[in-house]
Amino acid sequence: MLRLITMPPSHFSEKARWALDRSGLAYVEERHAPLFHRFALKKVGARNTVPALVTDTGTLSDSSEILRYVDANSAFKLYPEGNLGQQVAGFEQEVSGKFGPAIPRWAYFHIIPHRSLYVRLCCQGAPGKERLAFGMMAPIIGLGMKKGLSINREAAERATARIQEYVDKVSEMLADGRRYLFGDQLTAADLTWSALAAPPTGATGFRGSSATEAEVPAEMRSQVEKWRDTPAGQFVHRIYREHR
Repeated sequence: MLRLITMPPSHFSEKARWALDRSGLAYVEERHAPLFHRFALKKVGARNTVPALVTDTGTLSDSSEILRYVDANSAFKLYPEGNLGQQVAGFEQEVSGKFGPAIPRWAYFHIIPHRSLYVRLCCQGAPGKERLAFGMMAPIIGLGMKKGLSINREAAERATARIQEYVDKVSEMLADGRRYLFGDQLTAADLTWSALAAPPTGATGFRGSSATEAEVPAEMRSQVEKWRDTPAGQFVHRIYREHR
């Protein structure tokens, strides 16, 4: 059986999880708390970032590779043929490479100072020993995450600007009334945008760890409400309702 290695709050993990869920391929998910995920990834020969998919022919260490695997090995086709498929793939790569990395910098900046919320979001669904150890080491791990991701006020503001840039871009794409970003059915572009944009738009149905708007800090909540009410944010909510 396929093994999907994830972290609870990871939106890239949600991207892979969503594709596998829709594909009908049998898999088991293994969630690990931050830091501890590296040990699990090392055991299967993956890189240091989640998600990773362990197959009978090797380990895939990138969410985009996992989507391609699903497309090739199931009836759930994420990439149309021809020029449309090239547009979908280009958008998926751009959003994954430029928009996706901004989300954790923005989110962790707001969440890490709130220890109980931070620990819960990072450990939801992880093994008990990891939850216990993470809780005890949370301040140290938090400092490591801040250093590793260069998390500070200035970086959070840059991340917020990058999120806004892509919310505006996708909203502009949707201004012509289209129901999907490319073509007339769900593709890797829609799934990728919706999975990665789920945390900053507060999408219901996100299957990683999440918090209610009432639980998060006021500044973060204000941003979520703002992004949720844009065409790009409402698109995320509709795609979750109809396809998740």
